[in-house]
Amino acid sequence: MKDLAVILFAKTHANEDKNSFFKDIFLKVTNIFKKKEINIDFEVASIYSGLNVYFIKLPYSKANIENMMPQKLNKLLEGVKSFLDRKSIIYCVYPAGVHLNFGDRFIESNFFGGHLFKGLFRRVIKSIYNENNIDPDDLNIAIISGEEEEETNGLLNVLAPEVKYLTIIDKQKDRYNDLMDRVYEKTGLSIVLTEDLRTALKTSDILINLSQSIKPASRTRLKPGMLLVNYGKIDGLEISDDNVVINGIEITYKEFIPEKIKMEFFNFYNKLEFLEMIILFSITLDGPKSFDFSDEYVRRVEEEFDKLGGCIKSFKGMHSFLKRKDVLEKVKQRAVRKVPRH
Repeated sequence: MKDLAVILFAKTHANEDKNSFFKDIFLKVTNIFKKKEINIDFEVASIYSGLNVYFIKLPYSKANIENMMPQKLNKLLEGVKSFLDRKSIIYCVYPAGVHLNFGDRFIESNFFGGHLFKGLFRRVIKSIYNENNIDPDDLNIAIISGEEEEETNGLLNVLAPEVKYLTIIDKQKDRYNDLMDRVYEKTGLSIVLTEDLRTALKTSDILINLSQSIKPASRTRLKPGMLLVNYGKIDGLEISDDNVVINGIEITYKEFIPEKIKMEFFNFYNKLEFLEMIILFSITLDGPKSFDFSDEYVRRVEEEFDKLGGCIKSFKGMHSFLKRKDVLEKVKQRAVRKVPRH
């Protein structure tokens, strides 16, 4: 893992006259006809052994950066790149919503929690049911397959070694025949494959949706107490107040951000964003990517999450965040019933 740099903008624009450049010790020109020496104002946080995050504090607001003359902006970015080179840092993240392309090595923050929500889906389910002394692996889990076959395949490969009852809901059943055979040979699990969403939901305790366009023959209502872990769109389902829909997570973790820049940092990033950023850079050598479900991805995300002292605090519901105790109470009634066997 290489160290990471994160850019912070000034909340209000610092004075840009020549004296301000020397006063802020940011762009220091020793000789206008010679190579320019640029000093970067930064703070560093040691996340754990082998990983440091450098917080680069630019003396310009977001608006000032966006309206900066190209020559001046390029000079500024070259100074940041020189700093990255001196610290052997490959990538530098800047806040989302900047209407500029900073170029190579600069990555706009798009770490909105979706990657962690995927990588921690086992933790999401277990954190709900284990607190009710229920093993989720004994429950019926149904998956509404998505448009990308690889995503459903990855999720099946993660779940199959652990669960006892698993159903795939898909109108194109043939595309999973080979995978089902491999899963059975490897784990002994017989996966139920069906097109009938309504029938599958009658015996399911947990529904994982990967589809962006659920289109049942008629409006389909979820049973009271059913847990829906949603990675797609659920317009085709009838959701009641007795259901639990989870669209994301809220987390806590150990404090890493230096006290003196906390206020500056949280002007541009949030906790979930920062943790996802660190984890994704930690598990790949060539920068963050869009990950689908896979054994390796889930394992690495869980390992890094634990290493960083992560904890799932609450869940993002349909309209607001759901407290853990409220989620536990809703799912308990359905989960404690006898689990039917296929």
